Amino acid sequence: MTNEELLFGRQLLSFQLPLPLPKNYLSWPAMVIQNKTVICKRCNSFWNKTVVKMPDGNFYCPNCISLGRVTSDELLYHLPEGNYFEKNRDYLHLLNPLTSAQLEISEKITDIIVRQSAILLWAVTGAGKTEMMFLSLNYAFKLGMRVCWAAPRVDVILELAPRLKKAFPDLPFSVLYGQMEEPYSYRQFVLCTTHQLLRFFHAFDVLIIDEVDSFPYVNNLGLNFAAKQAVKPHSSQIYLSATPPDDLLQELPILYLAKRFHGHPLPVPQVVYVGNWRKALQKKRLVHQIKRELKRGLSHHERYLIFVSEIKLLNILGAAFQKAFPLIKWTSVHAQDPQRKQKIMDFRQKNYDVLFTTTILERGVTIKKINVIVIGAESPIFNWATLVQIAGRAGRDSKYFADRVIFYYSFYTSAIKKAVNQIKQLNQKAGFNESM
Repeated sequence: MTNEELLFGRQLLSFQLPLPLPKNYLSWPAMVIQNKTVICKRCNSFWNKTVVKMPDGNFYCPNCISLGRVTSDELLYHLPEGNYFEKNRDYLHLLNPLTSAQLEISEKITDIIVRQSAILLWAVTGAGKTEMMFLSLNYAFKLGMRVCWAAPRVDVILELAPRLKKAFPDLPFSVLYGQMEEPYSYRQFVLCTTHQLLRFFHAFDVLIIDEVDSFPYVNNLGLNFAAKQAVKPHSSQIYLSATPPDDLLQELPILYLAKRFHGHPLPVPQVVYVGNWRKALQKKRLVHQIKRELKRGLSHHERYLIFVSEIKLLNILGAAFQKAFPLIKWTSVHAQDPQRKQKIMDFRQKNYDVLFTTTILERGVTIKKINVIVIGAESPIFNWATLVQIAGRAGRDSKYFADRVIFYYSFYTSAIKKAVNQIKQLNQKAGFNESM
């Protein structure tokens, strides 16, 4: 990769650049000082000078420091995006048949790209949002457009990468996230976490933001700024969500799809009161309702994805489970787990029967034939949208669409009620009645 290619459509600090610097580069101050305030030009965060002053008298930005420290004596370097890509090439090799509803959505997405506009695709979990994008992506690639598909969480990116590679096997693309092993390469297609957008400037003709309602993107001014800055002045933005935030529902035109690709309803969660389940866990016991369900399912060779609200509960729950089911293979995973990627892969390959997890796997992960449980659904961590997303991990396969979803709680919350009602309403909008 040439020095020019490293900078096309990007904004980098001096220590992130190879030498010699490419010709005709552009640069601007990395921070701007206005009276008592310092503004970071990479993430647009504002800071009081006294808070971010360094011993040498300069200032720094704490907000985006994980991407390399921005300081007031630094410049951001850039080369305009030139779209140096092959045109009129058909990269799409694999497209499973789309339903008539999916095809209609796909055609409308392509029209958005043509008109350089913005749209929100509101589709239920398991509707096939990824596959609906393939024809539109291929259209953009043929025109030589530069495209980015971003998502807030790395697990979603790691889930998408092999699916996109399978659909577009001859299209090299970059996969960018915090702990990536390969260096950056200049590519027509970029798949990345939303944090990585902070390194781009007027780079993309098409920006897709998946799971737009997910932490840490939702309500994050810096990441929203990064998304706007990463696209060209004339571009298209496509937002994807199964549980879109109210502001996007009010701001953008909406494409809506209420039915899953396989034509079956969303599993409606069973809601079960379990009393003081935490006290039982402290004694290395599972409450009898949970133990009874696991005994039933595991005896029939069913597998479980089990969510809890806190990392510290994983070991306690694991110990109680091990005591109750010593012969069952299980593991746990959370955001700081260094073996996170491998454990999820092992579970997908059926090396474990049970996976205990935090909300890192609430969305963007597809595992066939899996029952889903939430223990402690009353936790504030589990808002209604999170519970809907968690329930959406079940029943995603056309052959195994009747997976079980159970919310175990010690006290009933409005979030539990709203999540269950939302799923029922989505099924009704899709033409299913409650008795089905």
